[in-house]
Amino acid sequence: MRFQLSSEEWKTNPGIIEQRRKLFAFQTWVIAIYSAFISLPITFPWIAFFLGLIVAVVQWQHLLWTQKIKRHLPPLTVPILALVAVYFVSGFVSGYSPAHDFKAGWKEANASLGILRSFWVYFWAYYVFFYQPEAEAKVVPSALLFGAAAGLTAAVEQLGNIHFGYQYLQGTGFLSGPMAFSGVMQLLSLLGLGVWATGTYKWCPGPFKQQRVFIAIAVANILGLFFAAERSGWLGFIAGAFVVTVLVSRKLVARVAAIGAIAAIIGWFCVPMVQARLLPLLDWQHEPSSQQRLAIWDHAWKQYTHSTSREIVGVGPKKFDPYKPAGELPGKQELEHAHSNYLQSLTTTGAVGLLVYLWLSIASIVLAWKNFFRARNTPEQSQIHLGISLGILGGLVSLMVAGLFEYNFGTGNVRMAQWFLLGLLSSGNSFDSIPFLDRQTDDDSKSAPKSKKGSTRKQAPPTPKALKKQARRRRKSK
Repeated sequence: MRFQLSSEEWKTNPGIIEQRRKLFAFQTWVIAIYSAFISLPITFPWIAFFLGLIVAVVQWQHLLWTQKIKRHLPPLTVPILALVAVYFVSGFVSGYSPAHDFKAGWKEANASLGILRSFWVYFWAYYVFFYQPEAEAKVVPSALLFGAAAGLTAAVEQLGNIHFGYQYLQGTGFLSGPMAFSGVMQLLSLLGLGVWATGTYKWCPGPFKQQRVFIAIAVANILGLFFAAERSGWLGFIAGAFVVTVLVSRKLVARVAAIGAIAAIIGWFCVPMVQARLLPLLDWQHEPSSQQRLAIWDHAWKQYTHSTSREIVGVGPKKFDPYKPAGELPGKQELEHAHSNYLQSLTTTGAVGLLVYLWLSIASIVLAWKNFFRARNTPEQSQIHLGISLGILGGLVSLMVAGLFEYNFGTGNVRMAQWFLLGLLSSGNSFDSIPFLDRQTDDDSKSAPKSKKGSTRKQAPPTPKALKKQARRRRKSK
């Protein structure tokens, strides 16, 4: 059909236009489904991703033929490609064997790249949100709603001692283990907190724009993190929540801190799991979990310092020597990673890999920071992206803090959620340089009401606090 139509006919043909409209509408549903699936076992988000990838290829052809595509790369492309290169080189060096020429090295290098396959989710999500920014308001309630269901499931699971797999002390929601569940809930809890704190939930569709409904969903996500009972996750959430609230107002910091203190007191006296997780820290020198962590850190450090070449490129992304502790572990007999993002990166990919990993992590936080302030200064263009940027910023801080004590970067569910949200974040990186009209894809799309500055996005209704400030300014001017 492409070769039977001229370039102009391809743009104006009613049938093609309708087909294009349906494609974009279907992709919006697919990415909303993906956002819901990040709280489910990892097979579900992968299915949604591959479906969305197929749709994206067809969309890409439409955009090329209508000459509406902007050839550019997402903001985090360079540090991502640098980390991919590090994993490839480290894998090649660790697998190279003179007896087998380069074959063993190439095989190990390619296997090492498989660890980073979730990066594809970032690029897919970025381009979908870049060309369909209206999807932002749909994925937030979708992700938080399923996260809330997982949080309530974890509460029932932990309080009622009902487990469908291994009998963990903690809740696991719809996932198989508490560490993966904690990582996902850190991201979703702080996303909900960021959207609530900025009041941008008003841009969510349907009942989600109601404050009571949104707060209930956000609290259910926080309950999921609470009942996941990962101490590193709690610490990360505290750090992330502080970042989120302090960027809004000092009063909000005090309010959230007071609510958190009350919740902590109730949890201490009413939920036995809280004392079971925290009291052993008073005698951490003899607590089995702390001792195992110190032992695995020492084991990882010895691997790293084994030879000069390993100090540079590491032992290889898939060559970490498992550690078998003396005590029993939940569901496994040995530890297969260093229980720290930073020590794992140092051991497996060397000093170069650790530096590149830190580069990617800090670049992600800087991007979220810049997007938040850009969105705050251009509210007519940002809509819900203000709350999204703030929430993702808090989530990234939380994962980095928790990553001191756990390897959440290597957890598949966490990566699928993190890189999806980073794609959502990165899509708003060009508010200043790329007008919203340039991102329209359909000639027959309904034109949105324009603001005084010419933006196609609606102005958010002023909050009561903003109205009071306006009234004070008018009184002062008089």
